[in-house]
Amino acid sequence: MVFDADLPANSHSLLADVIHFLPNPVFVKDRQHRWIMLNEAFSSFFGKTPEQMLGKSDYDFFPPAEAAIFWEKDDLVFSSGEINENEESFTDANGVQRWILTRKSAFLDASGQQILVGVITDLTERKRAEGELQQAIAKAEEASLAKGQFLANMSHEIRTPLNAMIGFNHLILQTTLTPQQKDYIENSLQAADHLINLINGILDFSKIEAGQMELVQAPFSLSKLCANVLNMVALTAQKKGLELIWSPSPGLAETYLGDGHRLEQILLNLVNNAIKFTDRGVVSLYIHPSETGLHFLVQDTGIGIPDAKKSTLFSAFTQVDATSTRSYGGTGLGLSIAKHLVALMQGEMGFKSKERQGSTFWFDVPLQGVGSQSLFPPLKHQNLQLLILEDNPKALNAMVELFQALQVQVSGKLWQKTSLSELQAFFLQTPPIDLLLLDESIELDSETAQLLERDPTTRLVRLISRGSDETPEGLALKKPLLLDEIMRLLQTLPENGAKEKQPVLAPAKYLPPAQHKQVQSDKKRILLVEDNLINQRVAREWLEIKGLQVDIAPNGQEALNQLERIDYDLVFMDLHMPVLDGISASLVIRSQPKYRSLPIIALTADVQRDTLNKVLQAGINDLIPKPLHPQSLDQILQKWLFAKDLSPDFANKTEPSSYFKRLELSDIDCESALYMLGGDMDSYIKLLRDFETDIQSELPILSQILGQKEFGQAEETVHKIKGAASTLGIRQIQKAATQLEQALRARVYTIQLLANLQTAILHFQANLVKLKPN
Repeated sequence: MVFDADLPANSHSLLADVIHFLPNPVFVKDRQHRWIMLNEAFSSFFGKTPEQMLGKSDYDFFPPAEAAIFWEKDDLVFSSGEINENEESFTDANGVQRWILTRKSAFLDASGQQILVGVITDLTERKRAEGELQQAIAKAEEASLAKGQFLANMSHEIRTPLNAMIGFNHLILQTTLTPQQKDYIENSLQAADHLINLINGILDFSKIEAGQMELVQAPFSLSKLCANVLNMVALTAQKKGLELIWSPSPGLAETYLGDGHRLEQILLNLVNNAIKFTDRGVVSLYIHPSETGLHFLVQDTGIGIPDAKKSTLFSAFTQVDATSTRSYGGTGLGLSIAKHLVALMQGEMGFKSKERQGSTFWFDVPLQGVGSQSLFPPLKHQNLQLLILEDNPKALNAMVELFQALQVQVSGKLWQKTSLSELQAFFLQTPPIDLLLLDESIELDSETAQLLERDPTTRLVRLISRGSDETPEGLALKKPLLLDEIMRLLQTLPENGAKEKQPVLAPAKYLPPAQHKQVQSDKKRILLVEDNLINQRVAREWLEIKGLQVDIAPNGQEALNQLERIDYDLVFMDLHMPVLDGISASLVIRSQPKYRSLPIIALTADVQRDTLNKVLQAGINDLIPKPLHPQSLDQILQKWLFAKDLSPDFANKTEPSSYFKRLELSDIDCESALYMLGGDMDSYIKLLRDFETDIQSELPILSQILGQKEFGQAEETVHKIKGAASTLGIRQIQKAATQLEQALRARVYTIQLLANLQTAILHFQANLVKLKPN
């Protein structure tokens, strides 16, 4: 409030009348913090008369702790001369907590003395409404959590018998069966897989509805992700007689930063949908680089989408074929979940389709490439000459483009349009054909076969369906071609080409190896900790098929007893058991240095976030979700028992599974920080401990220099805290330190900002144990 000394006296009186008329509480304090003027709204707000308050200070009306805060904030306004706005709370005369927004500034009065003018806005009702809203939100979240827990429990109960069904059916397939029996078993497994997919879809939809679906940022291999998708859908496509095509564009990186698990889920859903709604023709997966990341297209020659269905296509529980006699099944959740996941990735999804003319689904996601490695690495066999004979034009074009991206000299010919004379010309060309890739559907006539047999240089490579269980003699590749399998085939050739003739009927080099091939166990010994007798039997028989020696412990305590007597190479640990559960048993195991490098693999049907937190805290290395699948067991065995070039401390330094990648600890971006440290968890934990020690010694010094108003020195200290927190991924401390640093730079520091930083530090210390047990 400024009174111009040149104004007439009645103008001062007019200003005073205006102030008294204002509905907001207004006050004026002198340099000794005494009220020297206040309006009626101010005295009414505090339930006092003006005479009771004038000439008094905050200490005359408020508890000492509250009065000290008001006094210090007023001092800051007097010293800085700048406008200051704060939310404050106090206890009124009736013992009720009130919230106010106070805007203060310092001025000079007519005599040149400093005064402080303040205007108050009452926030009490708003704060109460916010509190009630928070309570309502908390109740809603509690209800959502209860629903999620119910679904998780139901999932666990359903998966337990499914585990036995799937396990025993896989074991039956290893016995001698009639064709009819084998067909029955395979159909049973297909039905069980369908049920598991249904359960997973309902759980994901529930998470999306509750706003609990979370993404992580971690490096993933694009080639491996696509290989996983194609391998999982190949059998279904092969049974329907569909041609499955994968066509990545040049310019793609091998490694990207993002949620590879969820990206794989989106692709799997779209490709499965395309196969489901296509009875003949082709299903294609195309990947192109885009301005922001990656552009995916899934194209089919299926039934298409009627115009009437297009507007609701991405809605939950809606289907293209929703008649009572529908042929395609499903819940109608897949596309809805996929679109939500793309949106979470800050991407966009759409489609084009005409009824009876097929569909194309596409989505763009902003993904950052990591490193300089290309999806198509340079080969040492660029002088190879390849000829592809294929009866499907789209498949032929995709394979030719793939080899061209690998910078291999390749020619492609449609079999129906290739004459014997053209083949002869190819075989007689200079340089000669090194590899002939021949589709499995092509039957060579006797003259062509003799021509190939007489050729001194050309090797024959059969192209067979990826879903086929055929193991042909000689070299073979599965369609759609995968980069790692091409590499393995080319590694069998001399670097300067295939100049030495390999007999057409040579021993099979079918790629990849048969699914049930026994691993070289070297008498590895496994401890299976599981209380369910059926699960014990299924897992034990599968492990014994692999040539492993298996011991059983029915609970965690018995597992500890057996570990004292026997040296094991790996422990499979069920989480829910009597006497001593898997989490508690793992904590005891990890507390003993001699077991530091012993791999512990959790077995559970519960892959909720809370469970994953506990698993990671217990020092468990990896997780297999129930029901168990042979492929999951094979991958775990290869990773933790038979992987090469692992250091003695590999149990803590090997890249965690996708389930751990999806785990994001509260306010600690451990994935990004670990990526920066090359995945060295031990070093990361040590840095976090060092940071905790440093900040405990720095906080008292920071409080002291702030009390002395040494804002420049305080700014330097807070900047150092912010930088360390940023490097280690401690987001809450980084945010609080940034806000305090900005305030100190502008010289508008408040006690509340320091309190926010202290709260963030306490939260960090409480969460630090979640990264790894001591």
